[in-house]
This record gives sequence, C-alpha cells and structure tokens, in this order.
Amino acid sequence: MTTKRVALGGLLLALALIVSWAESLIPPPIPAVPGIKLGLANVIVLVVMYRFGAKLALPLNAARVLLAGFIFTGLWGMAYSMSGAMVSFAVMYALKRSGKFSVLGVSAAGGVFHNLAQLILAAAALGDARLMYYYPVLILSGLICGAITGL
Repeated sequence: MTTKRVALGGLLLALALIVSWAESLIPPPIPAVPGIKLGLANVIVLVVMYRFGAKLALPLNAARVLLAGFIFTGLWGMAYSMSGAMVSFAVMYALKRSGKFSVLGVSAAGGVFHNLAQLILAAAALGDARLMYYYPVLILSGLICGAITGL
C-alpha cells in the first residue's frame, strides 16, 4: 500500500468519524421508534467503495465502527454497529458487483440488511425471537434512510 493511499485512508476515516459524531447530535427522526437513524457515515463508505474499491472501503468501514464505538457508543453499541456494518457491506458489495443496481438501490439494500443484522443480534443476545416482529418497521426505515444516503 502506498503512502498516498494510507494518507487518503486516514483522511477518509477522519471524515467518516466526524460524520458519525455529527449524526450522533441529531435527535432520532421518530423518537417513539428506537433504532432509526440516517446512517450518514455510510455516504463515505459508499463513495470509497465506488471510487477506490472494496479493499479500501471495508477496512475503513470496520475502523470507523470500532473507533466510533470506543468514542460514542461503548461495547454493545459497537457490536450492534459492527454486525450491521459488515452484513450491509457484504450485501452492498455483491449488489454493486452485479452491475444491476444503482447507487441508490445498493444503499437502500444496505440499510435494510444493516437493520436485519442488528435485529438478529438483539434477538440472539436477549434470547427472544419475538423482536423480529419489529422488522417490518426497520425494513421501511432502512429503505428510506438507505435511499436518502444513496442520493
């Protein structure tokens, strides 16, 4: 990896962390419905994936989640974020590689699968599969927020 690429990765990671911090200051769009947020840091991940490739985007995404977890959310928040980030990244990368989806479609699918991974982790951690009844709400929010991020 060249020095230029390492420096670029560091700058992009800093930018993604700044966006994560800024988003943490925004109140939830629907306070009565927990777990919904825009996922604005994913804009950085998408740009990097499309412009520089997955070899830079994946470690950037993982590092952002780890650092944001240590700074903002703690261990459980980091675990939820990492599960969502890795599953959504895999889905977004597969859809991008297929060439059949626009950036908006790739991002919307990422939002849906991010929510699904977090919900599965919550159900497993709490030992209660009834949490999956919340998924229709999270599908809709993932589609909307993912589409907004994709735009």
